[in-house]
Amino acid sequence: MRSIISYRDYTLSLQQPSAWKAFYEVRFGDEILGTINIHRKLNRHTVAISADGTWIFEYYGLVNPKIFAKDQNNDIIAEYIPRPLNNRGAIRIAEQELEIKLGILKNTFDLYLKNDIHAIHFEYRGLLRFQSDINIYRASSNIKQLPLVFFFCCFILLTNRRKSAK
Repeated sequence: MRSIISYRDYTLSLQQPSAWKAFYEVRFGDEILGTINIHRKLNRHTVAISADGTWIFEYYGLVNPKIFAKDQNNDIIAEYIPRPLNNRGAIRIAEQELEIKLGILKNTFDLYLKNDIHAIHFEYRGLLRFQSDINIYRASSNIKQLPLVFFFCCFILLTNRRKSAK
């Protein structure tokens, strides 16, 4: 596996190889760049593995959900703050806050730096099996811990999709 960072300005894909398993792969063509495995029901515990590291994502609550990213020592290193009234949210990591905007039909998912600078774009499709095209823009080089943020976005996207499918 190679680092996600080396794929800026390329189109990657997030795919679900089997409709029957909550297992996803980040790919560039035939090359697997990372995996996301949802271990427990209701998206509560997920592990993402890539050449850049291993992270644990946990989801708590139904009315005001909280989503955290943890390192292998189980320390919280990032959190997602949802703003469902306007289809937005934010990822807070260290001293950086990144804005997330969902498309009107929730088929797009975008990550922005301050001043509305576009960093990552997800556009998903598929009925039985999930698939999303992902573009990582040059501005993403300003994101501290980009691989973690990238996989955290993937998890938030999958969580939103799974919630809306119910």
